[in-house]
Amino acid sequence: MVLDRLPTNDEILASTSQYLLDGSQFDAATVLLSCTLSVDEFKPNTAGGPTALVSVRGPRTVYDAFTSAVSYDQSREEFLQFGPNEPWERDEKHEHSLQLISEIESALLAILPAPIKRVDVEYRVQLLELDEEWREQLLEIARGQSIHNQAVGADRVVTWMNHRFRSQTEVRVAKALDDAKALFFPNCKARLGVSERINKEPDFLVFHSGNWGILEVDGPHHTSAAVDHERDRLFKHHGIQLIEHFDAAECFENAQGVVKKFLYLLARS
Repeated sequence: MVLDRLPTNDEILASTSQYLLDGSQFDAATVLLSCTLSVDEFKPNTAGGPTALVSVRGPRTVYDAFTSAVSYDQSREEFLQFGPNEPWERDEKHEHSLQLISEIESALLAILPAPIKRVDVEYRVQLLELDEEWREQLLEIARGQSIHNQAVGADRVVTWMNHRFRSQTEVRVAKALDDAKALFFPNCKARLGVSERINKEPDFLVFHSGNWGILEVDGPHHTSAAVDHERDRLFKHHGIQLIEHFDAAECFENAQGVVKKFLYLLARS
C-alpha cells in the first residue's frame, strides 16, 4: 500500500484529539489525551480494505475500563445469540466505555491517510519513563513508605519521573519546564486561606528568576471563570502574583511555546 506521507504518531494523536473536540466529544478527547499512540503496522490485504494496527497506551484506569467493556460487549453478543428470551441487563458504565472506544476509532479513521479503510486498536498500559532510582522509589510506595499529595482524586493518572499528572497534556508541560531547567511543583495540594483554611491544588507552582508563579492548564471540563478567579485571589493573597491560564489544546500542541511565554511573564512580574 502506497501512502503519500505517513503522519507522525504525535500528529495523529493531536489531530484525532482535535477532531473529537470539534465534535464536542469531550470525554473521548480527554481519554485520548491521557494516552500515547503509535501506528504499529499497515495490513493492505484484509477483509473490508487496508487496515491500520494502532496501539494506544494510557493509565491503568483506561486499560481496565476499556478491556472490561470489550469483555462485556462479547458477553452481550453471546447472550443475544444464544441466551433465553429475556432482556439483556445493560450496564451504563460499560456502555459509556464502548461509546468512547467507538468515537476514538471513528476519529482515527477520519485522520489516517485515505487508503486506510479500517483501524484495529489495542489498548495497553503506559510504560514508565525511568530515572536512576526507579526501583527504590517503587519499593517505597509498595512498602507504604511513600505518601503523595499529587493529583489527589484524579480519575486518570499519568506518571512521569515519579510525578502524577491528570493528562498527557500536563506531562508535556512538565517536560517543557524540565527542559527549561525551572524549579516546579506539579499538582501538589496546598493549604491556604485567611478566614477559612482550605485545600487547593495548582497545576504547576513554578519558581523562576526569583519569582513564584502558577501555570494552569484549562481543559474542556475545567472550573468556571468565577471559581478560577476566586482561587487565583487566594493564591495572590499569599504572595503568588502571577497566575496564568492556558488552553489545554495549546499546551498539548505547543508546550514549549507555552512555557517560554509563562517564564518570560514570570521573570517580569
